[in-house]
Amino acid sequence: MDIPTTRWGIIGPGRIAHTFAKAAAVVDGAVLHAVASRDADRSRQFAGQYQIPRVYDSYEALAADPEVDAVYIATPHRYHREQALLCLEAGKAVLCEKPLTVNAAETRALIDLAHKKQVFLMEALWSRYLPIYSHVRDWLDSGLIGDVELIQSTLGFAMTRDPNDRLLKHELAGGALLDLGVYNIAMSQWVQGDPGHGGQGADRGRAVPRHRIRVPDRGGDALHPGRPAGKPGHDPRAEPGHHDGHGPHPRRHRPALYVRVVSS
Repeated sequence: MDIPTTRWGIIGPGRIAHTFAKAAAVVDGAVLHAVASRDADRSRQFAGQYQIPRVYDSYEALAADPEVDAVYIATPHRYHREQALLCLEAGKAVLCEKPLTVNAAETRALIDLAHKKQVFLMEALWSRYLPIYSHVRDWLDSGLIGDVELIQSTLGFAMTRDPNDRLLKHELAGGALLDLGVYNIAMSQWVQGDPGHGGQGADRGRAVPRHRIRVPDRGGDALHPGRPAGKPGHDPRAEPGHHDGHGPHPRRHRPALYVRVVSS
């Protein structure tokens, strides 16, 4: 079967965009066609590294390119909404880095526009596509491990604390919740299979009733993302790269997500 060609445009040639470009090189039908950044030199350097023929110094120009079929958005979280809206309005399919937006209202606006325009919109959350999870889905859907009673997930990685890094900059929507917590939330929802929360179990036939899920409430900013740092309930241990000196330091390796499911 012939695989159709998809010509990709990339917005934001930063760290994660390099990973995407390297992966696209081994995907049948994927063609890197254009890249856009407000830093023209950065765009040209990226384009040269991956043999991308078109370079733009504005996102509007890339979205207007009639030969771009889909756009991968790899900018900081704060800009996802406006850039995704721009591309959807132009009729481009959109694959946007996680988190898709910084709040539910922005996400709903994007989903509504994608439906209106009848174009593809997806959050790039790679964990959902690791091979192990197809087996986990089968275990859950078949009832092999029983009903899920509790979900406990952990994710972390060590990093150098740089206040200018977008991971920690408040004005760029940095912080542990949006950069790391989205994995825990998304995978926990996926395990639940709750149709009201987009769980994949909803379209695989077996949704776990929400009243059977017990989630311990330990407080802190993970449950109150709008609470400013330093206010009551703020826990600095939730911040990327924090280590309080007690216990082993997090190993310096690629982030790993562990989802522990306790079943009856």
